[in-house]
Amino acid sequence: MGKTIAIEESVANIPILVALLRDGDDVQRDKVVEALRDLSATTANQVVIENAGGIPPLMALVRAGSASQSEKAIGTLQNLASNPCIKEAIEVEVGAPFVALLCCSSNELKEEKSVGSMVETTAQEKEVTAVAAGISPLVALMRGGNGPQKAAAAVALWNLALKAENQEKIATAGGIEPLVMLVRDGNDIQKEKGAGALKTLALNDENRTTIATAGGIAPLVALVHSGTDVQKQQAAAALWNLSVNDENKMAIATAGGIQPLVTLARDGNNVQKEKAAGALWNLSMRTANQDAIGMAGGIRPLVILARDGNDAQKEHAAGALQNLSTKADIQVMIAREGGIPPLLALARDGNGAQKKLSGEAMQNLALSTENNVFIEARGIIPLLVVMARDGDGVQKQSAAEALRKLSSTPENKVAITAAGGISVLVTLLSYDNDVGKEDSVSALWNLSMNADTRTAIVKEGAIPPLVAMLQTGNNTQKAKAAGVLGALGLNSTYRAAIAEAGSIPPLVMLVRDGNETLKSHAASALWNLSARDTNQVTIAEAGGIPPLVSAGALGALASNHENRVVIAAAGGIPPLVVLLHGGGDAQKCHAAAALWNLSLRPENKAVIAAEGKTPSLLALVCGDNGIQKAISLRALLNLAVTSDNKMVVATDGGIPVILALVRDGNQDQKEHAAAALWTLSVEVDNKTVIAATGGIPLLVELARGGNDAQKENATGALWGLAVNADNKVAIAKAGGIPTLLALLHEGNVIQKENASGALWGLASNDANTVAIVVAGGIPLLMALIHDGNDVQKENASGALWVLFVNTKNRIAITDTYDIPALVTLARDGNDIHKENASGVLWTLSLNEDNKLAIKSAGAVAVLKALVRSGNDIQRENASGTLWGLSTNFDEQINERTPS
Repeated sequence: MGKTIAIEESVANIPILVALLRDGDDVQRDKVVEALRDLSATTANQVVIENAGGIPPLMALVRAGSASQSEKAIGTLQNLASNPCIKEAIEVEVGAPFVALLCCSSNELKEEKSVGSMVETTAQEKEVTAVAAGISPLVALMRGGNGPQKAAAAVALWNLALKAENQEKIATAGGIEPLVMLVRDGNDIQKEKGAGALKTLALNDENRTTIATAGGIAPLVALVHSGTDVQKQQAAAALWNLSVNDENKMAIATAGGIQPLVTLARDGNNVQKEKAAGALWNLSMRTANQDAIGMAGGIRPLVILARDGNDAQKEHAAGALQNLSTKADIQVMIAREGGIPPLLALARDGNGAQKKLSGEAMQNLALSTENNVFIEARGIIPLLVVMARDGDGVQKQSAAEALRKLSSTPENKVAITAAGGISVLVTLLSYDNDVGKEDSVSALWNLSMNADTRTAIVKEGAIPPLVAMLQTGNNTQKAKAAGVLGALGLNSTYRAAIAEAGSIPPLVMLVRDGNETLKSHAASALWNLSARDTNQVTIAEAGGIPPLVSAGALGALASNHENRVVIAAAGGIPPLVVLLHGGGDAQKCHAAAALWNLSLRPENKAVIAAEGKTPSLLALVCGDNGIQKAISLRALLNLAVTSDNKMVVATDGGIPVILALVRDGNQDQKEHAAAALWTLSVEVDNKTVIAATGGIPLLVELARGGNDAQKENATGALWGLAVNADNKVAIAKAGGIPTLLALLHEGNVIQKENASGALWGLASNDANTVAIVVAGGIPLLMALIHDGNDVQKENASGALWVLFVNTKNRIAITDTYDIPALVTLARDGNDIHKENASGVLWTLSLNEDNKLAIKSAGAVAVLKALVRSGNDIQRENASGTLWGLSTNFDEQINERTPS
């Protein structure tokens, strides 16, 4: 037979055509299936085709033929199925759902209900259909059918996919790609049914990857954005299922899926909100998506669903908020959007899943370092206590961490105690999770700072597990357990119980062998326990005296104000001086640290100096050990606070040593060396020594180029030095005036205070007066009159008073000076403000052009008030100003006479 067949001649040859359809090549099949489609239009030919065995090869083309072959085979089968007898044979071959689709019309597919009624099957029928190879024809029908058939085939596959094993079979049959094409390019009903089928297929993990690979995510996102209500619902549900896959979480966000899902969660109907919130829950597990959800405005709709939604919506919203609450900036958003009350309500009253998710979200919020979140989260304390008691391992640990954080404030200490939290925390001391133990003992340590709470801690049986932790815990746990026991030992009632529980030997061991933190906390605990006479004997018997006498232990003890008194009274300072001079490096560090702490007590400063401590400290400052250098410098700084010690430090050669650190030290050393010079510069003789040793250029350079703390200390030292006449010249020569003025403009509060004070001192030199004005100093000083703090206003007004003694300066400032601000300062300021402001007004009043401005600013009434009730300087300045403002002798008399 040739490849071209005349249809009218082939009616009798239908069996041959069927054989070619079955066994021929592709070209022959193309021609034959087209001929059979045309021949099948008549009833007589339909019977002949069926009798010739045409149905199986036609179905084979539907399943595996080209798109054109499949389409023509479907057309042939559709014609054959119009014959009731042949329809039954086709059903036996491929199943009733496929035949139903072949026989349906476009009108039947317009309504969703008619589609559902044609393709709905029982579970048994679905299985029969799958086994009878009905899936492949349905997939083919989606590829090659007409519009209504494609939609109906999608619904059939959707129904079949409800059975888990069919999900894999549909994917294996190639069903996912045509469904994606249907969602992307189909009409409304096809998109709706395709999205529904993809939603169900995405319940299978492998299918999630296949759908994404086939390009399914972008068209689903498009439907969520602009589809019909049903399309949005199905597409959101599909994205929810797809987002279980980690790669898909990123792909959905990249495709722009987050914003439309947020919009749907906010504005959709109940089902849409539920699906969108579920998708956002999954997406929020990825850190980058958390920011995107926040930026898309997703927090507020989730909060609203957690508050007002149905059970499913609440669960999904709580899950999303739980993920989002792990991020600090989003914690603030959740609090700002009112999320804490509904989450707290769900954690307290919700169903099991809601309680778990919202409880974990509240734990995250309770751990926030942002104050507004932290304060609002306080209401979670009773819930956290329950979770720490009854939750699973993760919940116990998280709740303990949250309670530890919250336990740092007085209000929360009371709330935790009232909620029964102490009993739970004591129980967790024996928990098998190290982190949970650490958080629990940390929380108890915080709570033990409250005297009333100590009683509750002891009553709940905390002492035995704390002592056990001293022996078996890790270093962090041991240190914190020692801290709690030390706090409990502040109460005389509990010192016996703590000792009787066996705490003293392990505490002594920690002082002797532990790291610095362990030594510190254990020594403090022993110190408190030693207030009981019996415990003193026990400490001695346990070998506690030698380690407590060591510099390390005394250094820790001396950090407490009361301990400084006791150590000094017990003769602890001379041994420390000996160690400082002749001990090893570690002992020198410990001794310097102890003396640094002890020097914070005024009475100890004289004792330390009398023991010849200053040269030893200076020797350490000059040494190569950075730690010794830093600690000794701080001790010198403390010692130099008293007037006598200022001279001792200078006499012992301390100033050149300190200046060397300003020049060559590290950042910390420069900071503290400048602070020491600031302290020393108060002493009159030291002003000369510092300048003579080259200190002024170094301090000016530090004030110009140092960090903030260095600038503060350097300007403070320059302020002290600027009182000396020679130093005024030296500071200006070193470039100090521009440096100080720059700090007036850009410095922090302390820098502005010190710089304005130094400029006040420098201004009494005539050359400096001109230099300050020329460099633009008057507007900068005036800015402090307007906006500065009290110290800045004192210094600025003092500097202006000195500057305006110069007649040229009085003229120069008429365009830049704000007289009303001075009048306000003279009226409302403190005594120094009033003295300086009235002095400035007096100098200004001597310029004829300023008189009207002064009077217009309401100065006369303010000046009269100062004449009546001010101190001597204020009266003198106010009277002088009134005299300067008067235009004749009679007016002068009236102005200067109190009413």
